[in-house]
Amino acid sequence: MAEQQTGHEAEFFDIFTALYRWGGCDVRRGYGGWVPEVYDLMEGDFEDDIPRVLELAEETGGPVLDLGCGTGRLTIPLLQEGFEVFGLDCDERMLDILRAKTAALPEEDRARLTILQQDMRWCSTPRPASLAVCSTNTFLYLGSLDDQRQALRSIAGCLKPGGTLWLDVFVPKPNPSADEPYLTSRLLPDRGTLILYGTQTREDHFSERSLVNAFTMLLPRDGQPQVYLQNWTYAWLHPNELRLLLESTGFRLTVLLGDYDGREADESSVQMVAIAERNP
Repeated sequence: MAEQQTGHEAEFFDIFTALYRWGGCDVRRGYGGWVPEVYDLMEGDFEDDIPRVLELAEETGGPVLDLGCGTGRLTIPLLQEGFEVFGLDCDERMLDILRAKTAALPEEDRARLTILQQDMRWCSTPRPASLAVCSTNTFLYLGSLDDQRQALRSIAGCLKPGGTLWLDVFVPKPNPSADEPYLTSRLLPDRGTLILYGTQTREDHFSERSLVNAFTMLLPRDGQPQVYLQNWTYAWLHPNELRLLLESTGFRLTVLLGDYDGREADESSVQMVAIAERNP
């Protein structure tokens, strides 16, 4: 957490320092920008990538390795479409929510799921997968190039020769407002709870990383508030860096898309979806 300095106007980052010193927070460091307790409420309805992932799964067949599966945003649609899925995540709380959600699925769908609590840098699967998916910037939570390289080598070892990798990350671009705080809220009337979420990013263009601090507050009308502090690092990848990283870890880049609709990436793209093939 950023330490408060003297002799300057208070910055948004000082909120994190004050909350940290207060001592009543659940402090979580490492991967991920959402705490599992509120992930589905804030981000779980994102579906833009699902049609393309399902289409790719149909082309490659199963099993599908869902890297950073979280609470099942991609895993559950894949199961419902009849694919065998290895759902991998390092966060036990995320996987507990996934288990609770899949308990409501038909038995034949549940039987096709294998949950793996693992770090993708050192992952293994019961048998080789035909498709590995790492979507919506999850790969960038590996906060260094060395970690990213190690993860890709490990993922390659989980794929069949000729297997396919989907890797989806944002395109780094100058952003004059990057350091400005982001605040949002969501009221849950049925629960009588207000969620407050705040982040601020410090960009380091020399090391090509973003340091992110975030807080999540659950404020029930009745009962005690819950406060979570998170910090993590994004390690950026430019298009040519991504290509070289894939080629150095046993993959061949087959196409670089600029959105989820299938258009190829260009200078206007804000997101890039790398579809790569594991070398034989």
